[in-house]
Amino acid sequence: MQLQRPFSITISQKQQRLPLAVLSLVLGFLSCTIFGILTGIPAVIIGHISLSKIKNNPIKFSGKRLAISGLILGYTGITMTIVFVAGMILLYLN
Repeated sequence: MQLQRPFSITISQKQQRLPLAVLSLVLGFLSCTIFGILTGIPAVIIGHISLSKIKNNPIKFSGKRLAISGLILGYTGITMTIVFVAGMILLYLN
């Protein structure tokens, strides 16, 4: 007599890269190169949203490193814009 295994379900889900994380990375890159604060602020906001979604559902979504990179680039773009504007104001006042 053969032993039968109990009924088991195997679910293989492929993680989906969160598009918001990719968008945060692209906006962060653009904020460091061309658009500065105009794309830096959305990069930071979208990066935090995507990190939250990935944290709440880590089995379904991937892209944490992309979101963190977008955040870093977004904050860097904002900082560069502020430093540039402050330098231009100081240069104008002198």
